[in-house]
Amino acid sequence: MKQAVSCLFFFFFALNVSAESNLADSWQWQKLLQYNETGKSEVKQDEFFFSPQGRNDPKAELDATIQAFEDKRNICKFPARHMLIERTGLIPPFDYSTCEEFIDWQKSDEVDSITLVFADGYLKNPASFHGHLFIKLGGASNVELLDNSLNFGAKVPPGVDPLSYIVKGLFGGYEARYSAQHFYRHNLSYGQVELRNLWDYELDISTFEAQLLAAHLYELSRTEYTYYFTSKNCAYYVARALELVAGRYLVTDSELTVFPSGVIQRIAERENSLVREITLNESEQKRFQSKYHALSKRQQETVRLWLEDHPNSRLFDNLAESEQKQVLITLASYYSFRQRQNPEQEAHRARKQDVLTKLLKYPPGDNHKVKAISEEPHLGQKPNMIRVSKVFGSGDVDRWEFTARPTYYDCLQPKIGKPKNSALRMGELTISVIDNNVAIEDLTVIDITSFNVSNTGLPGDGGNSWIIKAGATRNRLRGEKVNLATYVEGHYGWATRVTRNIIGYALFGGRMHDKERRGDQHNVTVESMLGFEGEFAGRNWFCEVATPVSITDKVKAQNWKMNCGASLVMNSAFDFRVVYKKQENHNIRLGVSYYF
Repeated sequence: MKQAVSCLFFFFFALNVSAESNLADSWQWQKLLQYNETGKSEVKQDEFFFSPQGRNDPKAELDATIQAFEDKRNICKFPARHMLIERTGLIPPFDYSTCEEFIDWQKSDEVDSITLVFADGYLKNPASFHGHLFIKLGGASNVELLDNSLNFGAKVPPGVDPLSYIVKGLFGGYEARYSAQHFYRHNLSYGQVELRNLWDYELDISTFEAQLLAAHLYELSRTEYTYYFTSKNCAYYVARALELVAGRYLVTDSELTVFPSGVIQRIAERENSLVREITLNESEQKRFQSKYHALSKRQQETVRLWLEDHPNSRLFDNLAESEQKQVLITLASYYSFRQRQNPEQEAHRARKQDVLTKLLKYPPGDNHKVKAISEEPHLGQKPNMIRVSKVFGSGDVDRWEFTARPTYYDCLQPKIGKPKNSALRMGELTISVIDNNVAIEDLTVIDITSFNVSNTGLPGDGGNSWIIKAGATRNRLRGEKVNLATYVEGHYGWATRVTRNIIGYALFGGRMHDKERRGDQHNVTVESMLGFEGEFAGRNWFCEVATPVSITDKVKAQNWKMNCGASLVMNSAFDFRVVYKKQENHNIRLGVSYYF
């Protein structure tokens, strides 16, 4: 009998040892400890581990955790660990609803879904150039706006100027952490105040996985990390958290750049899709624009007359009752957008109230529900690029150019998931090879272009346009003996829609620079610029001319500049482009780009 009991005890002991070993080696346990592909945890706080070896020994941390869970307070600090260990049968169940801090943080004792939210890029804030990612927990409320959402961001003191933020962000000058807020706060900040579209990528995971991830995020809320603008940022650490349920690495520690658009591309990969459903939550501006473009030409003209203080025009009176109601619904949406754009303008609030009062005279119901047409951001090109170009021209010998850019996009690329009529390049380096001689041709530290084009032509929809650039370039268009000249450049002006697929722009600005060629006496150049850009058959193109003027103790006009280009072949990974430039010299550049 004693021998049978001993055998039974040994059998269960062996099972437990095997179960512990399997769990310690499992993907989910190691991801709860934030282990990356190097076999070490990315969490630097000692308080996150029960074992002194916990950062690189998952079995030691598992043993220490099981022992620590004899104190129920530790379960409430690390509910995700308990959920996973309890699922293997190594420890008894626990009622997490007794963990008041955890339930209060989660905003509920039940989570049944997880959604990754992507906010479009926003060129007015350096932190949002590339868009933003955060996580929304579903099931916390019957009202989506009351659901909890998890954000990751740098702890930046108030009043920091954009340049200081970029410099510190690039070189790890800030600490960052996860934080929790009701979803309505993010919806207000991104969708209504900053007028950015929000894309919901609901994850295709089980209820248990959703609850496990939510509990894991609670555990991570007490951790801090060093923030890097282009790599260890919101996209990186959100991706690290999602790896718990993805079953694979979404990012790696060695990546030089990680951006929100890249992360959503990885979770939506066709062969490994982690996405159940994609939904667009329009900004106030996008919602108004969609409603306006769904109107007939006659209805659109009625809207214009209304905004010109002709609300009782004969054109409105001649519309059918249903058409009048659609006009009023569009106007109400327009004034909501204008309120968000200029909260201090009480006139917009009063005019919206007037429109809503008039709507009360019509039958109830919304007869103007419009679904916005927009391409899902994960379908866009990836942010990293390499390009090989052959350059033919006058004034210098033909040459090869090799270009690498860690981020992000130029005017010839598709703008899926990016602000329309814009460009954002950072860290782009071009090297030329002429007769086996290698030289730096161009270094673009930053190039931000924002053509703020009105989508409807109505007041407030659109605004001023601008360009900011800094870097160093070898301007071979001005002569043969040219220098690699550093520069800072800025332009300001206006842009308008010419046709549905073409915009025109006029800008004035200047550049401070080193002397570009031998014989130059000036370090300041001012210029006016006129250009067009557009799309034809799914291909992007642009063409612009500028009139540069050298400024010293006298003003001297230079030759006109021309710069035109087009993408002849374009898909999500490649493009083939041709660019023509002319000033004193001219050249034509044929380039093949690869995006990754």
